Amino acid sequence: MCIRDRDGIYDVTDICYFEPPYYERYACCVALPEDTEAPFVYLMNPDETETLIHDEFNLLAQALDESGILAVYFEYYDGNNWILIGEGELVYGTTDQYHFAWDTTSFDGVVDIRARAVDNFLNENTYKRDDIDVDNNPPLAVDDLLAETNTIPNSIVLSFTAPADAGFGDEAVVAYDIRYSLSPIDAGNFDSASPTCTLLVPATPETEEVCVVDSLMEFGPYYFAMKSQDNRGLVSDLSNTVSADTPYFDISVDSLELSKNGESTFYTIYLYDNIEVKAYVKNNGDVEETVTVELQENFLMKQSQEITLQPDETKEVNFVWIPTTASMNIPVSVYATSTEDKNDTNDRYTNGYDVWS
Repeated sequence: MCIRDRDGIYDVTDICYFEPPYYERYACCVALPEDTEAPFVYLMNPDETETLIHDEFNLLAQALDESGILAVYFEYYDGNNWILIGEGELVYGTTDQYHFAWDTTSFDGVVDIRARAVDNFLNENTYKRDDIDVDNNPPLAVDDLLAETNTIPNSIVLSFTAPADAGFGDEAVVAYDIRYSLSPIDAGNFDSASPTCTLLVPATPETEEVCVVDSLMEFGPYYFAMKSQDNRGLVSDLSNTVSADTPYFDISVDSLELSKNGESTFYTIYLYDNIEVKAYVKNNGDVEETVTVELQENFLMKQSQEITLQPDETKEVNFVWIPTTASMNIPVSVYATSTEDKNDTNDRYTNGYDVWS
């Protein structure tokens, strides 16, 4: 056993006593040879693959020296200096292992960590591990999630700004968890909502992300929210919750008017007359539609034209009908249709007219 005092290092060789009645004892010692060799030290924990994602992490090092270990220090490099984390304590039941419980709650980044051992002659040695991830902060929550009605049936478009992994600068997250429901989403029911956009690969932070949610039903509104995850498995808080309806497609023909020679009041239609036909076609839906409008005689197309209608827009459509069949009560129709239109109740406006030869 070695005892160190202000005069140096000593080795106990005997126990000496004062004469009674004191019965005090003291160490009769001799100086050890001077030690000039650095101690052995090895950083056992963390290893080179470990990410420190704990609120408290147990740093562990092994240190040995013939003259004894005075202290083991754990330190990290801040880019300019080595900063003390804490002084290690001897692990109970061992003679060469030292530990320190590092509170990493407020620490976040990629750092070099080392163990520095000092022996009783103040010789020291270090063992360093580079690029250790210390991550206790999840990615930043998305706060600009937006849901918009799409122009494609049964779908909604989502967009948001790609978040960053907090504490790691420009590092992107590794996964999104985007969910939807027919009920408002909050932190309590997020996990029970339906996942979507599962193939969306996170982009560089601050990049706009866009995802089309399809195969929805023809009703709504649908509610959306999301979380993101970093490569340490830490999950962000819930984003803002948004909602949107699937697109509604509905075209109607609201009127049908005939005129002859510019006069809307006339009584007789003859074969091969030039009859002006005017109809009003309306987009009752909530997205733009390209509409094919047909003039039909006996429900057979005679002419057609294509128009584009914005939501709630009405356009006048004009044809010239030249009767080719003389008959009573010939049905003349203006029929409007689009690929997406799911409501066909008002797509056709028909009147019957007598045509004389």
